[in-house]
Amino acid sequence: MDSPRLAEDVDLGGSAYPWRKREDPFTPLAFPPFVPALCTEDDTANLEEHEKPPTQPAPASPEHPPPLGFRSDDLPSVGWLRSWALDTSESGATGLCTSAESTSMEKQLHIRSKELQETQDKCHKMEQEISKFQRKMSDL
Repeated sequence: MDSPRLAEDVDLGGSAYPWRKREDPFTPLAFPPFVPALCTEDDTANLEEHEKPPTQPAPASPEHPPPLGFRSDDLPSVGWLRSWALDTSESGATGLCTSAESTSMEKQLHIRSKELQETQDKCHKMEQEISKFQRKMSDL
C-alpha cells in the first residue's frame, strides 16, 4: 500500500509541468511587443485609420422607393422626456418648492393680495372724491 503524499513531496518545478519552461511565468510580459515612437503629444501615425461612414444614405432601390410625406427624421428627439417625480435635492434647482416653502409663499401671496385690494379700494374712493369735486366746480 502506498503512503499518502504530502504537499512537500510534490514537485511543482519545471519537470512536473513540462509546459512551464521558465521559473517566472511573467517574464514574457515584462516588455510590450511594440513601442511606437511618438513625435508629438497628439501623434496618431501609429493608429489604425477607420473607414468613415458615408455622409448621405444610399439611394433607395427602384423596387423599394422611399415613402412620401411623413418621415421620422423630421421628428424632434423624444429621448429627454422625464415623467418621474423629482428628488428634493433636484427640486430647488428646477424652481419647485417644498411644502414649507409653498406654505410661506401662500401666506405672503395672501398678504400681498389684501394690500392690493386695500390700495384698489383707496384708489376707487379717491376717484369718487375727484368726480364730486369736479361736479362742484362745474356748478360754481
